[in-house]
Amino acid sequence: MVAAHSRSAPDPVMLFGGLVRFTRAEVCFEWFETVWEQAVTQSDKRILIKASIVIMLATLLSRVFGLVRMQVINYHFPQELLDPFWAAYKIPNTLRELLAEGALSVAFIPVFSACLAKRGVEDASLLASRVLNALVLVVLAVVGLGILTAPLYMPVYVSGFSTDAVRVALAVELGQLMMPFLLLASAGAVVMGVLNGRQHFAAPAFAPVMFSIGMILTVWLFGDRGVYVLGWGVLAGGVLQLLFQLPFLRGHGIRYIPSLSLRDPGVREVLGLMLPAALALGVVQLNQLFVPFFASWNEGGMSALQNAILLVQMPQGVFAIAISTALLPGLSRQASLGDMEGFRRGMANGLALVIFFMVPAALFFVFFRVEIVDAIFNLGGKFDAKAVQATAESLYWYSLGLIGMGGTVLANRFFYGMRDTRTPLLVALASVLVNILCNVLFHLTIRDTAMIALANSIAVTVNFILLMAIISRRTGGLDWSLIGRESAKILIAASVMSVAVAAVSALFGIPETRTVSLPSCVSA
Repeated sequence: MVAAHSRSAPDPVMLFGGLVRFTRAEVCFEWFETVWEQAVTQSDKRILIKASIVIMLATLLSRVFGLVRMQVINYHFPQELLDPFWAAYKIPNTLRELLAEGALSVAFIPVFSACLAKRGVEDASLLASRVLNALVLVVLAVVGLGILTAPLYMPVYVSGFSTDAVRVALAVELGQLMMPFLLLASAGAVVMGVLNGRQHFAAPAFAPVMFSIGMILTVWLFGDRGVYVLGWGVLAGGVLQLLFQLPFLRGHGIRYIPSLSLRDPGVREVLGLMLPAALALGVVQLNQLFVPFFASWNEGGMSALQNAILLVQMPQGVFAIAISTALLPGLSRQASLGDMEGFRRGMANGLALVIFFMVPAALFFVFFRVEIVDAIFNLGGKFDAKAVQATAESLYWYSLGLIGMGGTVLANRFFYGMRDTRTPLLVALASVLVNILCNVLFHLTIRDTAMIALANSIAVTVNFILLMAIISRRTGGLDWSLIGRESAKILIAASVMSVAVAAVSALFGIPETRTVSLPSCVSA
């Protein structure tokens, strides 16, 4: 597939003193651009628009079911027991995001699509089967290693639990129980890649909903049997997510072939593409891996952060990612034509849209954080007033980074459109270092769970500012006056709206301190 492109490969990038090649990473972005250009020449944009709508609706539905999942979990289990679960879940889930649904998806789809177009369904089935079989062997080794070494790394990972041997043991055992989830997710990622390569987007997009349903049913039916039910719920969700997609393969003529060959050029190409993608995604995932270590020092800390980030990801996932995804084909086309004016205009319009959605969402979370958390999670059961306050404070500080979160997703599209994978990676690395430094500083001084959310917001905002500064320099300057005017209008309108709603809420008996007061870690 690489040979089919006449463009010269980018230079290798020096990182951590080693030589890391990104020459194949551009294939992924060229594949997306090729699909769009084919749609343009065939007057078939409606297919892509329909797929985008399906994915956006599925994302929204997934977020809603994610909230329901969290409601059911918080209803059945106290926060002090949920902390070990979330800490243990973080490792297989991060590996899933990094390897299975991240690097594998980016690497597999272009290679599979090329094989399908050039050699037909039978050879494409063989390639997919060989990739799946190779992946299963690798992931089985990772899962086995993770299970065997859990008693060694988990006590260090949750150092804050050190005074509570029961919670440390719980984290170890839950980690061992949930590690096979990575295997289920990896197989599901291959199936998702095959379906997407066949232009079938609905089933993979809705599959995460099945994961939530699996967890919801498991916890709801067996929640009274102890916290280990959560681990089984994760596995049940993984199985359901995988099984949901399998029937759709038959409709596209794809079948499983028991064959393994690491010498297959397609398999080797997928593995080669996974390396740079894993490096780029791994830098971002490092932010999440550090959370349990710092959060474990405060009881209920992991649960509060998990609840808060789920709320913050609602506007980011539905609006920011949708806007950025829609902009990528146009930015790529303008970059290939050398249309810098159109490129700048597209970035300015995209940034204005991100601000339009993110500013009101951030202010809404800031002003009504307690009411939001109370209404969504405090349904009785084990979620008490202390949990409401801890989650609300984390939501406050996460909200301050919403513009940075949405803007970073958009800014990265600029570099992808320019075939530049190096800059976002290096900037992301800088933001990870900022996040670690902030967390260490707050841990040594304030040691409050909400400060972990603040560290994340600072890091993602730094990431966004650095990316926008580089973009402005490379494009000869964005229209900052226009962006500033539009941002000011949105900020004023959103602030007036928030104050008005706060006034009405106070008029109808909601205490003012619940809506506009600063979190306790600041006001104290």
